[in-house]
Amino acid sequence: MKILFITDIHQNISALEKISMTGYDMIICGGDILDPANPDMSVAKRIIDILPENTYFVPGNCDNNDQLLALTAKFRSLHLRKLSENIGGTEYNLTGLGYARSLGDDFIEYRRFFTEDESRIWEFAKNSPAKFILPSCGIMIENGSISYLPIEECLKKGEPFIKKFGAFNEDEAAAFFDTIGSLPNGIMVCHSPVRGFMDQLPYLPNIGAVSAANAAKRLKPRLVLCGHFHEFSESITADGITYFNPGAVKDGKYGVINMEETRIGCEIKKI
Repeated sequence: MKILFITDIHQNISALEKISMTGYDMIICGGDILDPANPDMSVAKRIIDILPENTYFVPGNCDNNDQLLALTAKFRSLHLRKLSENIGGTEYNLTGLGYARSLGDDFIEYRRFFTEDESRIWEFAKNSPAKFILPSCGIMIENGSISYLPIEECLKKGEPFIKKFGAFNEDEAAAFFDTIGSLPNGIMVCHSPVRGFMDQLPYLPNIGAVSAANAAKRLKPRLVLCGHFHEFSESITADGITYFNPGAVKDGKYGVINMEETRIGCEIKKI
């Protein structure tokens, strides 16, 4: 089976238009049709029109828009669902998890990570371009010293920004995955990576989905697809599972996967 996997479009319709949608047995979109900097529903609608109706889809954290989600109803949703498909006489089982962890949960985890070892704060402040993370989790650097604000106050102040993005609930996701008894010849599609695979940016902890990681460990799908972190473009095989993030369409990248009986080939394509 030949699969086209696209993710993190972020309204780059010119890049999407250069990707052929023909010649594939399955087309999967990993979400983030909208761009949070300047969400434009007219562009999003054109993107949705380009994608075939039989596209399998999970929403990204930037797709937190009721109008957009109504339009994506034309696709075959995998978010907290399991579907079985017979393609060329072979049965494939698909499931998925859209959106991403709540930024509030991420900030709490960052705070814990940094306060365990303050040298991490200095290293992050010196090297990371994402310096907004420190004040977002209540860590202030002034005159060469570190001070802390209550994390609750920071989360309340940042609530409008946090709620701008769609988030899954780990307990809800875990409860759903527990209903899946098995996933033979399985494909798991997550917008956010699973915990421990392509989910750790420099100077930060792993923040992938714990529920999806536990489900993958138990269900043993052959293939786990993800996006969200544009910085990663790679495939990793561990414990018989292939994890693949092709990179963002926004950056001119997409993935082509060949699932054979005994192997899976993942190729990162550049537009």
